[in-house]
Amino acid sequence: MTMFDSRLFLVLLAVLVPSLGSDPGPDELPDKLQNLLDLLVVAKADFQCVFDIIDEQCPCLMEGCAVLVAGCNSSDIAVVDPVGTILPSIGTTGSVSALTVTGPFAFNYFILYLITNPLTVVALNLPSGTLQTFVSPLDGEGTGIAFCNGWYFIAMEDSDGNSVIYRFDTVAGEILVNISCAGQLRVYDGLVYFSDSNEILCVNKLGGDLETKVKFPMKIKSFDVIDNDTIVFCDVAGGLWTYNLDTECFKLLDCNVDEPCCDVKINRCSWLIYVAYPDDPVLDIFNHTTCEKEGNLTYTTSTPKECPRLEFKPPCP
Repeated sequence: MTMFDSRLFLVLLAVLVPSLGSDPGPDELPDKLQNLLDLLVVAKADFQCVFDIIDEQCPCLMEGCAVLVAGCNSSDIAVVDPVGTILPSIGTTGSVSALTVTGPFAFNYFILYLITNPLTVVALNLPSGTLQTFVSPLDGEGTGIAFCNGWYFIAMEDSDGNSVIYRFDTVAGEILVNISCAGQLRVYDGLVYFSDSNEILCVNKLGGDLETKVKFPMKIKSFDVIDNDTIVFCDVAGGLWTYNLDTECFKLLDCNVDEPCCDVKINRCSWLIYVAYPDDPVLDIFNHTTCEKEGNLTYTTSTPKECPRLEFKPPCP
């Protein structure tokens, strides 16, 4: 508004100042007002063009990323807008064990979530609201889900009790990696990251180039990849940490021994870290650059989620 007000002021000056101190001619004022109207129309078009460019580059600047909170024993996903307003929840077809959001545009994207018995990926298209379901060829209980280039990646414990990272499309699938403990799963910059007890590892989309990114003394409950240099994670003792891969330096952002977190996720609209706790309706928000707490966000006015899982919509580049 400041830019528009300044331009409007200049237009008014340019039109009206020449007439100050003298009586306008019989046709002078209507002509000047018409010129003013024409200039305002042009100015409005110019500014709308600027706003359209910004919205196209990052739709998050237009509407922000709403927070999604699912629970392992809940058949709905709570939705909270960027200023904390509780929006209508999203009803699901079963209890959600993991979820992710994918899609190139704010006006066409998918919320993918996992349900069990049998292990099924449900794709909710927004804004159309249409549903697609894909039953995994490998049965079991999922703990994490990610999507990349037509492949679904699932961290899971199969029906025989084996923990694996599994990949499948709508036709077939295969085990990418055998692990000791199925946990959280993310995709970043073409790599599949996953937690395995007290480690965070990654592989390429074909399961090769296995690499350990983080090794910690305690079990890691959840993590997210901030960028190619930094990972944020929380441990079973209540610590919230960032780890710099270049310096191999850990930084403690918070220590909540009474209520260790269940999930941690980077909001890529604001680049702030959101942390969810079990049976707690309040999300903590941290700045990974300053390592300071930025505040909190209450996401529900009713029953808090058990074992909550976080995501954000729409996807932001």
